[in-house]
Amino acid sequence: MAVFWKAEESQIKYFIWHIVEPLEKLVSHLYPQEIEELAHIQVLEKKYEYAAVRNLMQHIAFQEHFTYVSIQKDENGKPFLPTIPLEISISHAFPFVAVALASKPLGIDIEKKQEKIRIVARRVFSEKELSLAQNDLNLLTQLWTAKEAIYKAYSRKGIAFKENIICDFCSGKRIFCKAWIKKEGFSVEYTLYHHAFAPTHHLCIAF
Repeated sequence: MAVFWKAEESQIKYFIWHIVEPLEKLVSHLYPQEIEELAHIQVLEKKYEYAAVRNLMQHIAFQEHFTYVSIQKDENGKPFLPTIPLEISISHAFPFVAVALASKPLGIDIEKKQEKIRIVARRVFSEKELSLAQNDLNLLTQLWTAKEAIYKAYSRKGIAFKENIICDFCSGKRIFCKAWIKKEGFSVEYTLYHHAFAPTHHLCIAF
C-alpha cells in the first residue's frame, strides 16, 4: 500500500507505511545502490523494512516536492538526504516503517507493545521512571520509544539509556512528554510526541 498514516506535530511531518506488498514489488522501485545494499541484509524481515523505507522516501519526495536520492549516513550512522535542507529520522518495527522530517535534529521510534519491555525495564529505566509507569505496558512502551527517539535525535555515542536519558510526565498528565539528556554538566531538553497509531504498536518523536 502507499502511506498508512501522515501527520504533523509542531514543525514535524511524519509518515508511516504498512508493509503489505511482496518484497519483489518493493525492490522493483529501488535504486541500483540500494539494491546492492539490500543484498547484504540476511534477515528477510529486515529486507522488507529496508526496501519499504526507501519506497516511503520516494513517496515523501513526491508529496513534498523534492528530489530523492539514496539515503546517506554520517560518521555517527545518522541518516540524511543530501538533496534537502531537512533533518530526517527513520524507524521500523515490522510490518510498519516510519520517517520523520523537520528543520532541526529529531528522532523517531516505533516499537511493538510486548512483554520483553517489562523484562528489560530495570536495566534501562530509572527508579523514578519505573514508579511513574507503574508496570503499565503502555507507559513502559512510551518510555522505551522515547529513549530510542532521543538517542537518535542526539546521534552521538557515549549515552546510557538509564543514566543519561531522563523522561518525565508533563504536569497533570499521565504521559511521558518531556525529557532530557544529562551528562557531565551537559544538558539538552526534548519534547516528546506520542502516537498509538495501531493497537499493537506505538510511536514516539523526540524534538
